[in-house]
Amino acid sequence: MLISDIGGLICAALVYLSVGYANFVVIFHIASPCFSLPTALTFCIIFAVFSLGLVASHIQCMITDPGYVPVPDVKIDFSDTGSRKIRDDDWTVCQRCEINPSLSLRSRFKRKTRANLHPWWRPPRAYHCKVCKRCVRKMDHHCPWVNNCVGEKNQRFFVLFLVYTLLLCGVAGLVIALSWRKIWGMDMSAHAPHAIGLLMEASLMGMFSIMILTDQISSIISDETAVENMKRSRGKLAAKSANAQKPTPVALLRGVFGPGAYWTWLIPGPKRSTSYVHLI
Repeated sequence: MLISDIGGLICAALVYLSVGYANFVVIFHIASPCFSLPTALTFCIIFAVFSLGLVASHIQCMITDPGYVPVPDVKIDFSDTGSRKIRDDDWTVCQRCEINPSLSLRSRFKRKTRANLHPWWRPPRAYHCKVCKRCVRKMDHHCPWVNNCVGEKNQRFFVLFLVYTLLLCGVAGLVIALSWRKIWGMDMSAHAPHAIGLLMEASLMGMFSIMILTDQISSIISDETAVENMKRSRGKLAAKSANAQKPTPVALLRGVFGPGAYWTWLIPGPKRSTSYVHLI
């Protein structure tokens, strides 16, 4: 599922342009003129593999359903206001999903303020995304760089996208560091500007990836999304019980990345079953 958000599509296109430019600089302006053929081939292959992982993870994250809550064909009648309080299983009510995004702003406002709206229940830990116009299970945030929400079903691909971005930036920095003297000893107008451009790109994207990846890993291990953290800080969610049994960090990570050897977590393929994950 590809969201037709102009800002998100532009950001996604910029990701691919950045990866393409990085490969162009490494192959034609750094590896080829500065290293021997075996060394240049090694760096180019490593860079290409990480680039492929980045692009594959990005595409998977962008087109994968993040965990949209199905909109029922038959709306639930909440004319009795007390009926909204009959559940005690943490399910909540959403009224915003039913607002058709094709309606004008004036029509949306009128429809939203009508007393006979027909909202429906959404499962625990599902929150509404204003961009997607849908509720998403375990929604962490809406990321324009992947033109999609990051939620229960695609968080793994988002984390892999950040991991491969960080690896790519690290290899780019290493290649530039090893070839810096040779680059400046050659025709500066041919190679140096591209090397400097790649260094700036790798530095910015590397810092961005470290910050977001740290936040994502922390979110997974603490079992609390960014939306839940914000709501809890504002007092809209109750504090976690200190006596509640909590899964181990490894179990929580496997809940996102799936079973198997740890190295298989780096493969941006279909998510494997996680039904085996327990609290220990």
